[in-house]
Amino acid sequence: FVIGFAIYVMQIRLVPIGFVFNRFPRMIRDLAKQQKKIIHLQMEGGDIELDRLLIDEIGESITHLIRNSIDHGLETSEVRKKTAKSIHGTIYLRASRSKETAIIEISDDGAGLDLQQIKNLAVKHQLLKPEASLEEASNIIFSGLSTTKHATAISGRGLGLSIVKQKIESIGGTVQVKTTLNK
Repeated sequence: FVIGFAIYVMQIRLVPIGFVFNRFPRMIRDLAKQQKKIIHLQMEGGDIELDRLLIDEIGESITHLIRNSIDHGLETSEVRKKTAKSIHGTIYLRASRSKETAIIEISDDGAGLDLQQIKNLAVKHQLLKPEASLEEASNIIFSGLSTTKHATAISGRGLGLSIVKQKIESIGGTVQVKTTLNK
């Protein structure tokens, strides 16, 4: 009886991640219009269930990462056309499970990170040594380093990714960066 009760209580706390995902179509549509970009959203795995407390904790982080994709990652239609890409950018929001781990992926088909530029800037600010790897450069973006020249109302100026990483790690998660320049 006690074990059955514990399972029942745990199941009550589970909520589909789609509860969070469903906030984003309108936000993306509004920000795309503001940025004069054509953006499609593809969502997968909205039925993956997480504890309600985790969902509350990760919502702001996902929002920040999507805003970064819109502001910094995805190019305008004109730029995309010049680089032989479709005129619309796509943001992918995926949830999946691997054993007991929930994996949430936010990605886009935009410009990617220029890891060499990030490394050069980090070396200039003495955050990395000149012999640092590009993988180390990809992680330095979580230290507050910003490559943008101007802060924007959409994604801010550098501290947001640091806060995202702290938030995710505070609930036992990890953050990984995978990028290909111009893809």
